[in-house]
Amino acid sequence: MATTTPDTGARDGVTGTGGGGDAAPMTHRQIMEALSGLLLGMFVAILSSTIVSNALPQIITDLGGGQSAYTWVVTAALLAMTATTPLWGKLADLFSKKLLVQIALIIYVTGSIVAGLSQSTGMLIACRVVQGIGVGGLTALSQIILAAMIAPRERGRYSGYLGATFAVATVGGPLLGGVITDTDWLGWRWCFYVGVPFAIIALIVLQKTLKLPVVKRQVKVDWAGAFFISAAVSLLLIWVTFAGDKYDWMSWQTAVMVSGSVLLGAVFVFVESKASEPIIPLRLFRNRTITLASLASLFVGVAMFAGTVFFSQYFQLARNESPTMSGVLTIPMIGGLFVSSTVSGLVITKTGRWKAWLVSGGAFAAGGLGLLGTIRYDTAYWHIAIFMAVLGLGLGMMMQNLVLCTQNQVAPPTSAPPPPSSPSSAPWAVRSVSRRSARSWPTGSRTTSRRA
Repeated sequence: MATTTPDTGARDGVTGTGGGGDAAPMTHRQIMEALSGLLLGMFVAILSSTIVSNALPQIITDLGGGQSAYTWVVTAALLAMTATTPLWGKLADLFSKKLLVQIALIIYVTGSIVAGLSQSTGMLIACRVVQGIGVGGLTALSQIILAAMIAPRERGRYSGYLGATFAVATVGGPLLGGVITDTDWLGWRWCFYVGVPFAIIALIVLQKTLKLPVVKRQVKVDWAGAFFISAAVSLLLIWVTFAGDKYDWMSWQTAVMVSGSVLLGAVFVFVESKASEPIIPLRLFRNRTITLASLASLFVGVAMFAGTVFFSQYFQLARNESPTMSGVLTIPMIGGLFVSSTVSGLVITKTGRWKAWLVSGGAFAAGGLGLLGTIRYDTAYWHIAIFMAVLGLGLGMMMQNLVLCTQNQVAPPTSAPPPPSSPSSAPWAVRSVSRRSARSWPTGSRTTSRRA
């Protein structure tokens, strides 16, 4: 049994197009006002993962850490984010999405402030874990709130903004981190402080502009599933972190950790198949579009983060550039990401077709990675710039559009669709048709809404 109540802070009424119930559709201006807070939150979340890459050598030197500490400053945040993202998604079914995203922002701000005050690598790594928990919430809840605010037919238009923000924060983070580190009156500690004002502004904007219905349902949190998926992912990340440093890639430690991760993953699948409210419903993967999009998202993430870390090290170590210049030299990738994610989102909203963008993006990304695999320390920069731009174009076409096509394969978690005469039946009509066609979205959603 589901009941809908106004979200925290929404005393003047409830709005939303994707949330169901009897909510009135949000205007473009209302959506953009609420989206601005989400974009700020998403920006600081992704920025925290990339801004330290060019500053790490100075950070580890000042704190007296070794190579393992260098690795764990990056891995700790990624590990916490990966492990907690499914839990944040599940909590969104139980509590106010607005309240949860504000809590995630507060957790992030707390972790960032204390990280900037760190006096040892152990303290910094612990703070990075706290940051990762907040980032996991911001990453998951931004997508969930976007889906709740906007009907599927219009979602591509706004997902382009989210993708562009993700791109700028991911690739622009090393540039900003390099500038901060090279500035004498700032220093590396400001790599953690710089996101705090943005997070506070996002908190205030969301409080004033985000108004969503709260759907209260009697559900159970799948704690066993959350534990086993977190353990499986954590063990795999620990293996990747230490392999090649503490022990060889082909060693008994590798065999134990990989086998343990696979075993924990198998237990997770078994637990999810028996759970009444699974944290990741396995039935979703019967849909070929969702399965393929999930696999593609995995490779896109690998290309994105591996490329960011590689470029910062390549320009500093192989070409003797400063931290600031190593960030400047990655601008072609930022440009490609920004242009392709924004343009593809707008065109998808207008035409309703996304498959061609995903296929083309995959081809561009694979081509860009292949070309970058040929570079040497003395390769002409204009060659590298073209290769980075090709990779950026491919990643921009895929990142948010993979999320978009996945969201439109899943029905909203409400007890029953509204009657045909209800104004909120249009989003249901869109979802219904989108499940019948994996190649495009319907083009008549606005007409359906007007007739209703």
